[in-house]
Parts: sequence; structure tokens; C-alpha cells
Amino acid sequence: MQEHIGKADIETLRAKIPDQLKGLFCEPPLLEGEDPKLYWGLLAAIVNEREPQSTTEWIAVHDLTTKLWEERSLRRASAALVRSGGLKAVEYFLSQIGTGEPFEEPDFLDEVRNRAAMRAREKLAQRARDYFGTERKERDLVRSHLGQYGITAAEIHAKATELNSEPLRMFEGMIARRERDRRKQRNEDERVRRRKDKQRSGQD
Repeated sequence: MQEHIGKADIETLRAKIPDQLKGLFCEPPLLEGEDPKLYWGLLAAIVNEREPQSTTEWIAVHDLTTKLWEERSLRRASAALVRSGGLKAVEYFLSQIGTGEPFEEPDFLDEVRNRAAMRAREKLAQRARDYFGTERKERDLVRSHLGQYGITAAEIHAKATELNSEPLRMFEGMIARRERDRRKQRNEDERVRRRKDKQRSGQD
């Protein structure tokens, strides 16, 4: 992916797009905080490689760019989901170490009857937050405690993945569908290329 593209480069790229198709490319599918230059850089790389001429070729460029961009977003979302699940994973291990009881999801608090249990739960949650906190003393204390039981960052990452297995499978399915679509498009591109080569050979 071309990461460095200037305003003039973007305008040059836009000028290449046929007027009747500019509507396809006018609003990149960006999430909040995403750099539009990255999208335009990707589009520029694909346009430069394929040199589209016909309407069909430009639509294929748009479809490929969109699928690649969506795959990028979905992979980032999957990674973010695992990272965000780290807090719950640490809490899970602390719960196992502290009580030996199975970990319960947060909605079990609805069934808690006494304040002592609620305070214990909040203390557990605070220790999990300390693991990721900025206070070095508290952070090291929790990490050392987990380390005594062989629980490292790898185990926490694995548990975070397990706890988010359903949404991760959903993301993986969405990514896989886009990958299949790109493979189909590559196969179609190859068929078109061979047909054009055959036509040119017949004209020579």
C-alpha cells in the first residue's frame, strides 16, 4: 500500500476517474480517525497497476479497493477486540487464583445479595485494571502475582481470544468472504486478459 500521497497526487488520481464514475470514489469508506490518504494511496497503487480504461475495469478497481480496505478494517477490529478483552482475561485468572471458583460474567452481580461479595468483586476488577495501569508498583504487583502461577501475556492473550471467540469468528467469516471475492475477481481478470491477448493475436 502506498502510504505517502499528497493532495496534488489525490487530485491527479481523481482527474483520471471518468466523470460518470466519480460518484463511486467520492466518499471513501473510512471509519472515524482513519487517514484518507491511506485509502487514496491504495487506490492509486491499484489504478497504476491495472491502468483501467473501460467502465467495467474502473468498477473492478473500485470493488477491489473497497474489499482490501474493508479487510484491513476488519483485521484491525479483530486485533482491537482481543486487546480490549485483556481486562476480562486478567480478571478471569485473578478470580481463578483467588477463589478457585469458575469465572462469572459481569451480569452475575444482579444475583449478588450481600455487599461483601460486591466489594470483593470490585477489588478483583480494580486489580485487573492495575495490570494495565500506569502505576508501576501496582502493575508489577499484579503481574508478579500472576507470574507465580505461570500466567504470562501469552496466556492472557489466549484467554482474551477465547472469551471473544464468537465475534472473532464473525469477523473471520467476513474477511474470508472478501478474500474469496478477490480471488474470483483475479480469476475473471485473468480470463479477460487471455481473451484480449487472443484477440490481439488474431489481429496481428
